Amino acid sequence: MMRIRFILAGALPVLMAISLATCSGGGGSTTFSPTAFSYFGTQSPGDAWSWTITRNSNGSGTFSAVNNTTGKHYSGDVVTLSNKFLQLTVTATDDSGAVGGIAYAIEFPNTALIVKPAGSNSAPVIAAAQGTCPPQGKSYNWIKIPNGTWNSASDAAFGTADTSGSENSFAFSLTSYLLDGSLINPVKDLLSGTLNKVVEVSDFSCNNGVISSTVAGMPEFGVTPSGVLIGDQGSDGGIIGMLQPPANIGSAAILQQGREFRGFVFMTHPPEGQTMTEPIWAHSLGDNLITAGQYTNFVNGTEDSCPGGDSCASLSLDSEVAPGEFSGTLTDIHAGSHPFTLMINQIDGKYMVFGFSYNDIPDNPYLFLVMEQ
Repeated sequence: MMRIRFILAGALPVLMAISLATCSGGGGSTTFSPTAFSYFGTQSPGDAWSWTITRNSNGSGTFSAVNNTTGKHYSGDVVTLSNKFLQLTVTATDDSGAVGGIAYAIEFPNTALIVKPAGSNSAPVIAAAQGTCPPQGKSYNWIKIPNGTWNSASDAAFGTADTSGSENSFAFSLTSYLLDGSLINPVKDLLSGTLNKVVEVSDFSCNNGVISSTVAGMPEFGVTPSGVLIGDQGSDGGIIGMLQPPANIGSAAILQQGREFRGFVFMTHPPEGQTMTEPIWAHSLGDNLITAGQYTNFVNGTEDSCPGGDSCASLSLDSEVAPGEFSGTLTDIHAGSHPFTLMINQIDGKYMVFGFSYNDIPDNPYLFLVMEQ
């Protein structure tokens, strides 16, 4: 899809970037809260992460993070850039060679966090805010965070999750679809680490916003009260989703002129032959499309000139096939057009857009993850 114009530098082997911009109004001004926020997240192919960010009124502060899978710890300084991403500099770690590493990311405060890796594992770290446990009896739309062996003919690309039960006894009803929209039934067992069939799983419990099971091999979930779903599936990757709206939301409000989004694209096998996560901006220009691109100068916040720039893409919302689930088309000046499945909802007054497509061939998944600023 989007042609990679630059690679973010950093010595951090698996660490990442976070931007904690507390924003008001579509494309409006930015204010900052000194509150410390904690998150639980997943990174393919099987790492679970915990994060805490603390900032003062000018957007600077500190962070701490732990890779729960490897046991490595990271901490350091946070600076908010003019483009609303955060720049993280590692000052202390037990991961050899990582001191001085720089990374970046974007955040929906106290709701969701998308992190940009800056090392050998470039898969995004995607996290949900920790805190109180979510209400039961809710439905969520999700897309897959694939691992390196994801197969379009057999593995899930998107689906739904319905919750039931109580705080001490959560249950999920999971439905999964292939990239082409066909229902997966039957395929692999959830206990093998995959989340790609209609299945009932129960006996989960919730603690501080993290839903887990005592059964070995079961996924962990972070579900915020505001409506974001994160699932860690170990070596099979994970899922990211959001609360399903009670009825169709339509595309008119989402495409209203002047909306601004920030986030990342994740390509597992781009034409350049690498796995990459790259920061992007996106705007609604009043032409019934979402126009997206990369930065010609990331630190200064200089956006590629679109349409017409070297990294530009346009995203159409063709139809709403279920509440909050859209079929669409992503058109890129280098890779042409591909069908897209997008999960969209307005969470705490801001739109989240999570999309799943493919980069050049169907087995090369492409994720589009942005949040309104």
